[in-house]
Amino acid sequence: MTKPLVSVLILAYNQEEYIADCLDSALAQQGDFDFEIVVAEDASVDGTLVICREYQRRYPGKIVLLSNQSNRGVVRNYFNALEHCRGEFIADCGGDDYWPDPLRLQKQWKLLVGDPAMSMVYGQWKEQAAESTGTAQNKETSWPTLPQYDPTDFGPPTAARFLNRVYKPEIVLSTAMYRKSFVLEALRQKPELFLHPDYRTEDLSVLTASLLRGPACYLPECFLVYRVLDNSVSHPRQMDKYYRFALSSFRQSLDWARHIGLSLGEILSYLQSRYNDYMHYAFTSCDKQLARALRKSVREYAYRPSLKNEIKYYLTCCSLKKPKAL
Repeated sequence: MTKPLVSVLILAYNQEEYIADCLDSALAQQGDFDFEIVVAEDASVDGTLVICREYQRRYPGKIVLLSNQSNRGVVRNYFNALEHCRGEFIADCGGDDYWPDPLRLQKQWKLLVGDPAMSMVYGQWKEQAAESTGTAQNKETSWPTLPQYDPTDFGPPTAARFLNRVYKPEIVLSTAMYRKSFVLEALRQKPELFLHPDYRTEDLSVLTASLLRGPACYLPECFLVYRVLDNSVSHPRQMDKYYRFALSSFRQSLDWARHIGLSLGEILSYLQSRYNDYMHYAFTSCDKQLARALRKSVREYAYRPSLKNEIKYYLTCCSLKKPKAL
């Protein structure tokens, strides 16, 4: 097999009900280039690995199966798989999601090949409840209807908008095809910004690194159906698990903001809104560990919380309730 120009990276873990849909949507892609499908199976305890092996047996020249002997977790599994991808361009998909457009890769690859400075091409997505068999629903109600691309919109100011959650149209990594070299270069220069043991998501680092290196192009087309699973990593049933996941993303965002030299004022809007929300939850749930971890995460930015938040912090830490483990 010739070296593929595009690698489709699929993370799979305990998704036996959905992984076939994901793989079928990747195999259905049509284009003027060779592509591979790299499946990173993370030691599932259900039948996911059996299904992945069967697909590899049926498509030996197309599917590369990486089967972990022990569970790596999302972040390490993702970047280990990325290192194994041979393509110049990467498009990823969660094992419980799928792509509705068989020309998705062709449309994105054509734009990236035509502009070496472009970091990624992304689009719209729809959400579908895991138990639903109905039509997926648009995530946004006011998507731009025309392509958007500004060749000058990249670097620290652009990354700052992304980290402040005001970059529009919003980017979801699994709708994108990105340039692998931009991400690997940043990963090798600062691996701790990608592989820190407290991080629970890969997309924030990939997207920030990409926007620092080159502009993104938006296409007004749906490239992903995102299944919302009950009690998943990003949608847990227990609120304390949700806030620990959110705190990890908060820390990661502040680490990237410091890395690219953003001042407190340049990250204050995001920092303040999240700090207020997370501290209020820590206070109402008497969660000492969350309150202390939150306070520690903003210390390097010399952020001075409001008097109200200071009172909540001290009342939480003085609570007689047993602290929860992070």
